[in-house]
Amino acid sequence: YWTVFLDADDIIEPQYLQKLVKLGNRSRYDVVYTDMEYFGAVSDIFRSRPFSLFPMLSRNFVHNSALIKTSRLKQVGGYKEQMKEGLEDWELYLSLVEVGSRFGYLPEAIFKYRQHGEALSRNVDVQKNKELELYNRLRDLHPSLFRHMNPNRRRALRALKLLYSFVRYPYLFIVVIKSLSRAAKSGARTSLHEVRSYLHQKSG
Repeated sequence: YWTVFLDADDIIEPQYLQKLVKLGNRSRYDVVYTDMEYFGAVSDIFRSRPFSLFPMLSRNFVHNSALIKTSRLKQVGGYKEQMKEGLEDWELYLSLVEVGSRFGYLPEAIFKYRQHGEALSRNVDVQKNKELELYNRLRDLHPSLFRHMNPNRRRALRALKLLYSFVRYPYLFIVVIKSLSRAAKSGARTSLHEVRSYLHQKSG
């Protein structure tokens, strides 16, 4: 019913599957993920975040061993051949987004990812060029999603969300109007004071 991809040298804590399956079933998520602990060449904690599409289009914040509903995985066909050189997890999650999958986040570092030393010593310029090539390939595979990256479209969506918030929570509108009113009065008093100071200097 659920699928988890796990690299041979990565580690999941004993309660990992139990907690993620419970959250997935309870909230009807299709993908459930956690924070991640690096070990090996690097010791650190990667803090993920609740799922949102816009940030996900800029960078992948879901680690490669998220819990995925098997039916959804079959629906998108798994990993794509075009991404076999890298970013295959990111592409898979975007494919899952496109078929309407719901993502759930558990803020616990109960997945451990081994960081190899050779990964840190690779030529930085070569690595950046390769990542850019793969990212462009990613965009080509998901044109409908990346249209959301258009700045004008994003501003329009933010405006609609703000309008929806005012309609749903009218008291927020009142608070904002009062705040603007206070700010306007304060600005007017400041401007009046500056004018008076200027006239006083001129007359002196």
